[in-house]
Amino acid sequence: MSQVARMYPAVQWPVSRGTPGLASHVKWDHSTKWSVAHYGHAANSGEHVIEYDLSKADDAFIGGHNIDGRVLFPATGYLTLVGRTMAKLNNKKPEETAIVLENVQFRRTTIVPCDAPVKFLVSVRDSTGEFDVCEGGSVAVTGSVRLAGEPGAERLDLGEPDGDGADEALLTDDIYKEMRLRGYNYGGVFRGIVSSDTRCAAGELAWDGNWIPFMDTMVQFGIIGIDTRELYLPTRLQRAYIGPHAQPPPGTPVAVRMHRALDVITAGGVELRGVKYSLARRRANPQPAPKIEKYTFVPYDNVSVGAKDTSRSKRDALTVTLQVLLENAGTLQLR
Repeated sequence: MSQVARMYPAVQWPVSRGTPGLASHVKWDHSTKWSVAHYGHAANSGEHVIEYDLSKADDAFIGGHNIDGRVLFPATGYLTLVGRTMAKLNNKKPEETAIVLENVQFRRTTIVPCDAPVKFLVSVRDSTGEFDVCEGGSVAVTGSVRLAGEPGAERLDLGEPDGDGADEALLTDDIYKEMRLRGYNYGGVFRGIVSSDTRCAAGELAWDGNWIPFMDTMVQFGIIGIDTRELYLPTRLQRAYIGPHAQPPPGTPVAVRMHRALDVITAGGVELRGVKYSLARRRANPQPAPKIEKYTFVPYDNVSVGAKDTSRSKRDALTVTLQVLLENAGTLQLR
């Protein structure tokens, strides 16, 4: 064949010089639409870096998680970071990804500065599902995570907790006044407990579409029921189920239930089991924010106010009675 090729002139180009191009003679027909497969870019790494910056409007709400005068990153924020990472690894949206976290240990707290961003490195191992969240080169949280199955198989079938439904409800101001005395200076969306019974077994939580403060108020609901004035922070979590599909639309109050015999907190699409708290060391002589109060004369015979607003009359009478009691009980040392 090589000898036959010598009979033809050598071709220096794929086509002869002067051959017109075909591109100008080809026209594409776009009149019909066709469905084609879309192959997304699957994540090939189990690591995800997430940054929070209080100077940004979307992250400024973290500043409301003030504990003992310092802004700490919420424990439930780590759970949200892991949930976002699982959604990324499985090519899903976070609001469509139900997960189960188990054996979660909060090893240390993270102080969030006001003038610098905080970066978290979330690592999830595909083979075992174990994860860790690192900040500043050290591990903050560890545990295991997996995609959730059917909600009926993942959640406990619990009834209403023991309690007296006739109890007068505690409202937001009452609850967070007590929390402030313990060292929890919550503000903004983290004041999410709308109401609670006196046993702290049933109540309502605010829900605005933000998972971090919503789940944090669930943890608060468990803390407020502890009969102490000490400062406690969550250090371990046996199991957590987060199912976005069972969550109501934003703006709807969500019923919360605390089953203390089982150590289970449920609200909407979230179930927390075995939340363990540890006593936190408080700062020595912190300067508290000033509390503005006033002196008001309340007559003993207050018929006019009682006729107009009976609830206010009861509240004023109780306030005066307690004030007189405290003034004459000098032997009591109240903290």
